[in-house]
Amino acid sequence: MADNKMTYRQYLQHHADTHWADVKRQEAQALLNVVGDDKKLDGNFLTGEKHGFLGMQTREKQSNGFTSSAINNVINPWWVNSYNQYSNQWDEDERKGLHGNNTSPQPDNSANSAWVAQQAEQARNRAKNLAIVNENLRLMPNSLRRIDEAEKNKYAHIEDDYNRANGGLDNYWKQVQEDYNTARTQRLGNRRRQIGVADDDFKKQRDAYARYFARSGSGSSSTAQYAVPALLARAADKVRSSIEDNNAEKAREQETNYNRQGLDYRKQKDDILTNRERQKQEAKEYFAGKRSSHWDEVAKLERQKADARNLSTDAIMSAGNEAVRRAQEQADEAVRAGAMTDGITYKPIKYEETKQKDWTYDPTKTEIKKPEEEQKDDNSLYNKYFRDKEEEKKKKGWISATVN
Repeated sequence: MADNKMTYRQYLQHHADTHWADVKRQEAQALLNVVGDDKKLDGNFLTGEKHGFLGMQTREKQSNGFTSSAINNVINPWWVNSYNQYSNQWDEDERKGLHGNNTSPQPDNSANSAWVAQQAEQARNRAKNLAIVNENLRLMPNSLRRIDEAEKNKYAHIEDDYNRANGGLDNYWKQVQEDYNTARTQRLGNRRRQIGVADDDFKKQRDAYARYFARSGSGSSSTAQYAVPALLARAADKVRSSIEDNNAEKAREQETNYNRQGLDYRKQKDDILTNRERQKQEAKEYFAGKRSSHWDEVAKLERQKADARNLSTDAIMSAGNEAVRRAQEQADEAVRAGAMTDGITYKPIKYEETKQKDWTYDPTKTEIKKPEEEQKDDNSLYNKYFRDKEEEKKKKGWISATVN
């Protein structure tokens, strides 16, 4: 070889042909395929190649079995450093006039060959680790996307369970209301029927007594005018009061059951809503924790990448700072999501007792101390029934037409 210093590519070609270590010969050949004498790699090699549907994805190119990232970050820097040492030594020998006819580097057969082999093995391991880390980092966005999709699905299931439970409870409450209204209608119908039967009985008895007194000629007597009508009216009021008492008892029972069911409905309504809010908070806490773990893993891979590139300790520690910040944000979000909120705080149901009419029978209401006052009372059951039929009875002769 001429007595001139080799260029970078000549240096690589020499070692690709003569280096004692297979891995170094392979590395030198890989660099020869993509590097120039300026020690810079081919830009097209570094940008990768398109693949996949419509070429929308990019993957690393390879040279002699080594990926572009491994060559750029590990292999080329190592050989550049080796060439610089050779160049500095050549310049020093040039100044000393030691160059002869052969300036080619000689194969390394010195006692340092074991150290060189160790360095070569470390470089190969770094290149392998860097390739693995880069692949894992490339897949990390897919992991985050799966977390997002799982969170959306979880919220959708929570809403579906809420709508299902809430709709079923509303349907149940509608049925309760329909049953209550049906029972109430039947109860009031029975009350009207019983009162109608009692009124018919009272009318029949009063008409019978009126005909009896008319035929016997005692229609104007105090017995016919006051005593018998008062007794019949009092008996009719007792029957009516008994009917009203029974109706009121059934009404109280129906109202009590209806109010209890309404209270249970409101309580279950609140429980369903609270359960939904609690599930949403638990889901938010869980997936925030998952994202925090994801960014922790990204930070770990970023530091492994920096370590594989043989960067300084400070550079390694700062490599994953952005991922660490995001991991801390998600961890804080998980803590906030697990806190007590107004949506899940227990709230007692305020129950107000329904005011009901008292239909209890009061015997003093039918007690007649002065018959003449009963006769003057236009609201008495006797006068309500008979005041519109006095003229009719006089025409029929049941009572005297001259009675005032």
